[in-house]
Amino acid sequence: MNIDPTAHIPRPFTIEFNGRFVINPPKEHTEDEGIEAVIGDREDAAVFNLMEGYLRCGDSFVMGRYTVEPRAYMPMSVYWSKERGMIQ
Repeated sequence: MNIDPTAHIPRPFTIEFNGRFVINPPKEHTEDEGIEAVIGDREDAAVFNLMEGYLRCGDSFVMGRYTVEPRAYMPMSVYWSKERGMIQ
């Protein structure tokens, strides 16, 4: 997948689904493996920036789908990762 390196949104934003928000990744997570993104209440909402084609939260995490995942005709999870190369 080609990511447009100029893709950006000039100000921070949150993502909401039916009144629930994508919440911040756990602060105590130290491993490089991804963490499944979940939804929750507004007070825990993650604040995103779209920079270089990636959804970023803070300085450490990006959110997206794994670059290698099974081909299936069903909804697939999205993950938080500290490694940009794992996420598309």
